[in-house]
Amino acid sequence: MVREKHKQTANENAEEFLKPPGVSTRNWLRDSIYHQILRGELPMGSRIGQQQLAKQYHVGQGMIREAILQLQQFGVVEMVENRGFFVTRLDTQKLLDAYELREVLEGLAARLCCRRATPEQLDQWMAMTDRIYELGRGGQYWEMGYLDRELHNQITAAAGNIVLSDMVSRYRFLVRKIVWGKGPVERTAQSMRETHDEHIGVLTAIRQNLSELAEQRMRSHIRKVRVLHEERIRKGNFQLEWIFEAELRNPVFGDGKPSKEMET
Repeated sequence: MVREKHKQTANENAEEFLKPPGVSTRNWLRDSIYHQILRGELPMGSRIGQQQLAKQYHVGQGMIREAILQLQQFGVVEMVENRGFFVTRLDTQKLLDAYELREVLEGLAARLCCRRATPEQLDQWMAMTDRIYELGRGGQYWEMGYLDRELHNQITAAAGNIVLSDMVSRYRFLVRKIVWGKGPVERTAQSMRETHDEHIGVLTAIRQNLSELAEQRMRSHIRKVRVLHEERIRKGNFQLEWIFEAELRNPVFGDGKPSKEMET
């Protein structure tokens, strides 16, 4: 039994470095190396060995370098002159800077959705908002967080602006893949209701084609989260680390579909 289990684990590890059919090599390498970072196999601050990765994935070092350069654009990897590429060390100021950018860009996305979101999309987002609240009330915080991110992802995509989507994806890796705090974040029934009402407020403004109000409400919603994290940083109740469990589960909630880790 132990031998069979070991064989199964070995097979799973081998399959991890094989490209799935229908996926471009470039995107597969980028996402696979990114998952290694999330799992801690490539720790923060560690040097990325391009030759070793090329052997693992059975590709040339040039393709590995191309994937690493893409991750550098998203802030996951940084280059040190004459030393090579390293996994980015997270810091609170970089996180807060990303939230400032997020506020502006997702506010613009909400404004653009007033002209471009369909009634069917708005109905789906309303249902997702209710589901987020239900998951939170039920203590399913991983699932709640995943679906919340998916809601924001879909609103950004529906804005229909390629440059905006690209800019959002660049900061998203700093904002979305981080555990907040040394202990559990306080989640009260009131705070979850407030988040639900804020989501509904944004979507209602979009449905009514009130572009200025939609942008204002989205920016206020995100600014509130930034202020919360600033307060936690000030109190010392905060630590940064990459996470992967919720994203790698890829759950599907109702009619909502998981978003891709990175958009091309």
